[in-house]
Amino acid sequence: KSDELSRRLLDAGIRHQVLNARELAKEAEIVANAGRAGSVTVATNMAGRGTDIRLDDAARDAGGLHVLSTEKHDAERIDRQLLGRCGRQGDPGTFQEVLSLEDGVLQEALSSEERRRLPRWNRTLEFSRVPGFFVTVQRRLEHRHYTERKLLMHTEQLRMQRERELGLDYFLEVSE
Repeated sequence: KSDELSRRLLDAGIRHQVLNARELAKEAEIVANAGRAGSVTVATNMAGRGTDIRLDDAARDAGGLHVLSTEKHDAERIDRQLLGRCGRQGDPGTFQEVLSLEDGVLQEALSSEERRRLPRWNRTLEFSRVPGFFVTVQRRLEHRHYTERKLLMHTEQLRMQRERELGLDYFLEVSE
């Protein structure tokens, strides 16, 4: 997705840098440049974590870092971390989201019937209710993932209990 966005920016004549898994060797340089006035950096949600973007004076005077989110993530926590990229350490900054009914979170969280009705919802949903709709769907997905993790943990506990009852030691059995 970062490559697709990069291609579109190039087509529009916008100079930028891309920070994704293939650019890890250049991460420090890209993050350092991200705080310069007029710079555009495309980054995945994992890129640059734990690194503060230092603004130059011109960027600070222009309003700071502007973060533009192009998709929701399957956890609201990740979206809040992205939002937190702007306005760090007392610096100014702004945040903006671009929401689409083709967002992966909607495609993953909604049933096939709900996805089929999306075009109709698009015409009837009030603009002010769209962000809340996304949050509701995102929380549904988070709950599904939570339930799956709990089931996996329960299954693992049952497996370990069975092995204890049978007198098995997984680590000894694997090494033979």
